[in-house]
Amino acid sequence: MDSEKRHELQLALDRALAGQGPVVISASSGKLITLQPDFTCFENHIEGTDEQGAPVKLPYDDIEKIHAADQ
Repeated sequence: MDSEKRHELQLALDRALAGQGPVVISASSGKLITLQPDFTCFENHIEGTDEQGAPVKLPYDDIEKIHAADQ
């Protein structure tokens, strides 16, 4: 497990739950993924839903950057 990415995800989740916007992830593919604050961190990946309600499963290795929606 990538503990640094998991910690960043936790901080982003805390901001999202405080009403500061969704969690946005820059994936290694270049795609931006906007997650609802319902995701779960597993050993090697995260699972949740995107802003349209579609399921998302993303390995930690594919996460380039985690940031707030306004960044």
